[in-house]
Formats: sequence, structure tokens, C-alpha cells
Amino acid sequence: MKREIRKILAIGLSVVFIVGSMTGCTDEKGTEEETVNGAGSAVSKGKKTFKDLGGMNILVGDWYTEELDGEKSDYERAKENYYKEIQKKYNFTIKRESAYSYE
Repeated sequence: MKREIRKILAIGLSVVFIVGSMTGCTDEKGTEEETVNGAGSAVSKGKKTFKDLGGMNILVGDWYTEELDGEKSDYERAKENYYKEIQKKYNFTIKRESAYSYE
């Protein structure tokens, strides 16, 4: 009798875990409708996204950034172009600098 109850409980818990893990998995297709509020942000299906950051200055400080002298790699050029594109699109500036020491 105890063995059967354990089996039923194990199967029940397995079902609960499977159903619980599947709740975050959705495959919704279609267009997202956006409404813009007064702060320049758009609310889309419960998510808040920003279309204009109002000229915000963002400083990314780390201990390993260094200025490159000479020729830049394709990756560095692509990264710079991407940064320029998003800064123009969302109206903000971003700067990376070595603000901390590893020592």
C-alpha cells in the first residue's frame, strides 16, 4: 500500500514539475502593439521599452578597457558602428573607460 502511494506521489510531482516548467514556454506569433506614455517609453504586452533616453550619459567603467592605438580589428569597427547606431536611435551617449584598478 505504501509503495503504491509513493508511486502515485512521484507521478503527481513529476506532472506538476513538467507543467510548471512549461508555463514560461510560449510560441506567440503576431504583432506587438505599442502605446507610448509621457516618459518616452513604450509599453508592449506588459514589457516596458524605451524609445528616447533623453540624452542620458552612460559610463561603463571596468578595469580592463584600454585605448587601442593603430589598426582596429573588424570586430572593433563593427562594435563602434553599433554603439553609434544605438546612441543615435535612442538618444543617449555611452562611454567606456578604465575606471578601476585590478591591483
